Amino acid sequence: TDAMRRVRLRVDGAHVATAWPRPADDFAHVFVVEGLSPATRYTYELEVDDVIEGPFSFTTPSEDPAPLRLAFGSCTLFDDEEAFTAIRAWAPDVFVFAGDSHYGETDSRDAHRAHYRAAQARPARAALFREAVTLATWDDHDFTGNNDAGDEAAKAEVLEAFTEAWANASYGLPDVPGVFGTWEGDGVQIV
Repeated sequence: TDAMRRVRLRVDGAHVATAWPRPADDFAHVFVVEGLSPATRYTYELEVDDVIEGPFSFTTPSEDPAPLRLAFGSCTLFDDEEAFTAIRAWAPDVFVFAGDSHYGETDSRDAHRAHYRAAQARPARAALFREAVTLATWDDHDFTGNNDAGDEAAKAEVLEAFTEAWANASYGLPDVPGVFGTWEGDGVQIV
Protein backbone atom coordinates (compact mmCIF):
# COMPACT_ATOMS: atom_id res chain seq x y z
CA THR A 1 0.00 0.00 0.00
CA ASP A 2 1.07 3.64 -0.17
CA ALA A 3 0.21 4.35 3.48
CA MET A 4 -0.96 2.49 6.59
CA ARG A 5 -4.23 1.06 5.30
CA ARG A 6 -6.42 -1.90 6.24
CA VAL A 7 -5.83 -4.80 3.85
CA ARG A 8 -8.16 -7.79 3.82
CA LEU A 9 -7.40 -11.00 1.97
CA ARG A 10 -10.22 -13.14 0.59
CA VAL A 11 -9.59 -16.57 -0.92
CA ASP A 12 -12.48 -18.06 -2.92
CA GLY A 13 -14.73 -15.37 -1.44
CA ALA A 14 -13.93 -16.16 2.20
CA HIS A 15 -12.22 -13.60 4.42
CA VAL A 16 -8.88 -15.14 5.43
CA ALA A 17 -6.88 -12.40 7.13
CA THR A 18 -6.56 -8.69 7.79
CA ALA A 19 -3.38 -6.64 8.14
CA TRP A 20 -2.27 -3.03 8.44
CA PRO A 21 1.09 -2.79 6.61
CA ARG A 22 3.48 -0.56 8.55
CA PRO A 23 5.84 2.18 7.39
CA ALA A 24 8.78 0.23 8.84
CA ASP A 25 8.00 -2.52 6.30
CA ASP A 26 7.49 -0.10 3.41
CA PHE A 27 3.75 -0.73 3.73
CA ALA A 28 4.27 -4.33 2.56
CA HIS A 29 2.80 -7.43 4.20
CA VAL A 30 3.03 -11.16 3.49
CA PHE A 31 -0.11 -13.19 4.10
CA VAL A 32 0.43 -16.90 4.83
CA VAL A 33 -2.59 -19.02 3.94
CA GLU A 34 -2.71 -22.53 5.35
CA GLY A 35 -4.98 -25.50 4.75
CA LEU A 36 -5.10 -25.27 0.96
CA SER A 37 -5.55 -28.40 -1.13
CA PRO A 38 -2.84 -29.51 -3.56
CA ALA A 39 -3.28 -29.04 -7.31
CA THR A 40 -6.20 -26.66 -6.80
CA ARG A 41 -6.88 -23.33 -8.46
CA TYR A 42 -7.89 -20.57 -6.03
CA THR A 43 -9.18 -17.07 -6.66
CA TYR A 44 -8.21 -14.25 -4.32
CA GLU A 45 -8.94 -10.58 -3.82
CA LEU A 46 -7.30 -7.89 -1.74
CA GLU A 47 -9.50 -5.22 -0.21
CA VAL A 48 -7.52 -2.06 0.55
CA ASP A 49 -9.62 0.43 2.54
CA ASP A 50 -12.85 -0.88 0.96
CA VAL A 51 -11.43 -0.91 -2.60
CA ILE A 52 -11.24 -4.40 -4.13
CA GLU A 53 -8.12 -5.38 -6.10
CA GLY A 54 -8.55 -8.47 -8.22
CA PRO A 55 -9.72 -11.07 -8.68
CA PHE A 56 -6.41 -12.83 -9.14
CA SER A 57 -5.72 -16.55 -9.10
CA PHE A 58 -3.07 -19.12 -8.31
CA THR A 59 -2.79 -22.90 -8.39
CA THR A 60 -1.26 -24.81 -5.51
CA PRO A 61 1.46 -27.33 -6.32
CA SER A 62 0.59 -30.96 -6.91
CA GLU A 63 1.80 -33.63 -4.52
CA ASP A 64 2.94 -35.66 -7.53
CA PRO A 65 5.90 -34.68 -9.71
CA ALA A 66 4.79 -33.00 -12.91
CA PRO A 67 6.44 -31.13 -15.76
CA LEU A 68 7.40 -27.63 -14.66
CA ARG A 69 7.78 -24.71 -17.04
CA LEU A 70 10.64 -22.45 -15.97
CA ALA A 71 11.49 -19.07 -17.46
CA PHE A 72 14.53 -16.97 -16.69
CA GLY A 73 15.20 -13.27 -17.19
CA SER A 74 17.34 -10.38 -16.00
CA CYS A 75 18.63 -6.91 -16.85
CA THR A 76 15.54 -4.75 -17.26
CA LEU A 77 17.20 -1.42 -17.95
CA PHE A 78 14.62 -0.12 -20.42
CA ASP A 79 11.00 0.85 -19.75
CA ASP A 80 9.85 -1.05 -22.87
CA GLU A 81 9.46 -4.53 -21.43
CA GLU A 82 8.18 -6.64 -24.32
CA ALA A 83 10.12 -9.61 -22.94
CA PHE A 84 7.70 -9.89 -20.01
CA THR A 85 4.77 -10.12 -22.43
CA ALA A 86 6.54 -12.87 -24.38
CA ILE A 87 7.45 -14.78 -21.21
CA ARG A 88 3.87 -14.50 -19.92
CA ALA A 89 2.52 -15.83 -23.24
CA TRP A 90 4.70 -18.90 -22.74
CA ALA A 91 2.81 -19.47 -19.42
CA PRO A 92 5.66 -20.49 -17.12
CA ASP A 93 4.95 -22.01 -13.73
CA VAL A 94 8.03 -20.31 -12.28
CA PHE A 95 9.87 -17.18 -13.41
CA VAL A 96 13.41 -16.78 -12.07
CA PHE A 97 14.36 -13.10 -12.07
CA ALA A 98 18.15 -13.26 -12.05
CA GLY A 99 18.86 -9.69 -11.04
CA ASP A 100 19.01 -6.14 -12.30
CA SER A 101 15.26 -5.81 -11.77
CA HIS A 102 15.84 -2.06 -11.50
CA TYR A 103 18.86 0.15 -12.11
CA GLY A 104 18.71 2.32 -8.99
CA GLU A 105 22.37 1.78 -8.06
CA THR A 106 21.98 3.27 -4.59
CA ASP A 107 22.77 2.40 -1.01
CA SER A 108 19.51 3.99 0.24
CA ARG A 109 16.88 1.55 1.50
CA ASP A 110 14.09 4.04 0.79
CA ALA A 111 15.32 4.67 -2.75
CA HIS A 112 15.36 0.91 -3.37
CA ARG A 113 11.82 0.67 -2.05
CA ALA A 114 10.72 3.34 -4.53
CA HIS A 115 12.57 1.65 -7.42
CA TYR A 116 10.97 -1.73 -6.66
CA ARG A 117 7.48 -0.23 -6.42
CA ALA A 118 7.88 1.59 -9.73
CA ALA A 119 9.42 -1.39 -11.53
CA GLN A 120 6.89 -3.92 -10.25
CA ALA A 121 3.99 -1.65 -11.26
CA ARG A 122 4.93 -1.76 -14.94
CA PRO A 123 1.96 -3.49 -16.61
CA ALA A 124 3.66 -6.37 -18.47
CA ARG A 125 5.87 -7.20 -15.50
CA ALA A 126 2.98 -7.02 -13.02
CA ALA A 127 0.84 -9.32 -15.18
CA LEU A 128 3.57 -11.98 -15.28
CA PHE A 129 4.15 -11.74 -11.53
CA ARG A 130 0.45 -12.31 -10.87
CA GLU A 131 0.44 -15.53 -12.91
CA ALA A 132 3.78 -17.22 -12.22
CA VAL A 133 5.69 -17.97 -9.06
CA THR A 134 8.48 -15.41 -9.19
CA LEU A 135 11.82 -16.13 -7.53
CA ALA A 136 14.18 -13.18 -7.46
CA THR A 137 17.81 -12.48 -6.72
CA TRP A 138 19.78 -9.30 -7.21
CA ASP A 139 22.73 -8.30 -9.34
CA ASP A 140 24.92 -5.21 -9.16
CA HIS A 141 22.46 -2.58 -10.44
CA ASP A 142 19.71 -3.49 -7.97
CA PHE A 143 22.28 -3.88 -5.19
CA THR A 144 24.27 -0.71 -4.46
CA GLY A 145 26.08 0.16 -7.67
CA ASN A 146 27.59 -1.12 -10.87
CA ASN A 147 30.10 -3.90 -10.09
CA ASP A 148 29.98 -3.25 -6.31
CA ALA A 149 31.24 -6.05 -4.08
CA GLY A 150 29.17 -7.93 -1.51
CA ASP A 151 30.84 -6.19 1.42
CA GLU A 152 29.17 -2.81 0.88
CA ALA A 153 28.29 -0.99 4.12
CA ALA A 154 24.63 -0.59 3.12
CA LYS A 155 24.15 -4.29 2.33
CA ALA A 156 21.77 -4.93 5.27
CA GLU A 157 19.51 -1.97 4.38
CA VAL A 158 19.42 -2.92 0.71
CA LEU A 159 18.65 -6.54 1.67
CA GLU A 160 15.76 -5.32 3.82
CA ALA A 161 14.22 -3.47 0.85
CA PHE A 162 14.75 -6.52 -1.36
CA THR A 163 12.98 -8.91 1.02
CA GLU A 164 10.06 -6.50 1.29
CA ALA A 165 9.73 -6.34 -2.48
CA TRP A 166 9.99 -10.04 -3.33
CA ALA A 167 7.93 -12.89 -1.88
CA ASN A 168 10.64 -15.53 -2.20
CA ALA A 169 9.99 -18.73 -0.24
CA SER A 170 13.14 -18.21 1.84
CA TYR A 171 16.10 -15.89 2.27
CA GLY A 172 19.62 -16.97 3.18
CA LEU A 173 20.38 -19.26 6.09
CA PRO A 174 19.83 -18.68 9.83
CA ASP A 175 23.40 -17.39 10.27
CA VAL A 176 23.99 -16.15 6.71
CA PRO A 177 21.68 -13.39 5.46
CA GLY A 178 21.24 -13.18 1.71
CA VAL A 179 19.02 -13.20 -1.35
CA PHE A 180 19.58 -16.89 -2.06
CA GLY A 181 17.04 -19.46 -0.97
CA THR A 182 15.09 -22.61 -1.75
CA TRP A 183 11.71 -23.12 -3.39
CA GLU A 184 9.87 -26.44 -3.66
CA GLY A 185 6.85 -27.26 -5.77
CA ASP A 186 5.45 -30.01 -7.97
CA GLY A 187 8.20 -32.43 -6.90
CA VAL A 188 10.99 -30.00 -7.84
CA GLN A 189 13.39 -28.12 -5.63
CA ILE A 190 15.08 -24.95 -6.88
CA VAL A 191 18.07 -23.80 -4.83
